[in-house]
Amino acid sequence: PDPSFSKGYSGGSKAPEGEYRMADYQGPAQNVPKPPMPTAADGHTEASFTGLRKSMLAWQRWTNYGIQTGDYSVALQFIGENCEDERKTITYVTELYEKGGWVIDGIQDIEYSYQPYIYGENYLWKIETKWLGIVYIQPDGQQIPQENVRTDDDTFWLECRHADRGWYINSLLTPDEYSQKYKNQEKK
Repeated sequence: PDPSFSKGYSGGSKAPEGEYRMADYQGPAQNVPKPPMPTAADGHTEASFTGLRKSMLAWQRWTNYGIQTGDYSVALQFIGENCEDERKTITYVTELYEKGGWVIDGIQDIEYSYQPYIYGENYLWKIETKWLGIVYIQPDGQQIPQENVRTDDDTFWLECRHADRGWYINSLLTPDEYSQKYKNQEKK
């Protein structure tokens, strides 16, 4: 850590109002556009495949917003209490921003398989996460980089459920966890 480190602005200066700038080593992202707010009127709370798809797209957009701002308040609406790893990551990033740090990159593109499998109340949807890398900038300037050099571990299964408030992710499963949990169950 550099004792003379001080947080500045991404791009070297304060961005004009409305001009988006990605985070860099000089400072956090500026003027990050907010995704559309999910509402019942847009259909994301419907107990249907369409509702599930809309909910997961909203989760993805708001998670990418959170990684750039530290504000995961909307993304958390789609994360169930049992989704511990995702909650730990969100807590870590939120606290990093609160302490004066920030994140460079970390934005994920998610490819969803055609349609989820249904096991009782659980909808299992296979996804591929696409990301290049991430750098956590600590408040003292220390940099913690992570590159996504292995892509064979970017496949997950979203275990989703529907409740009164709409769709949420009950857990994120690796392919091995998916096989262990569902290998003897019949899908619909």
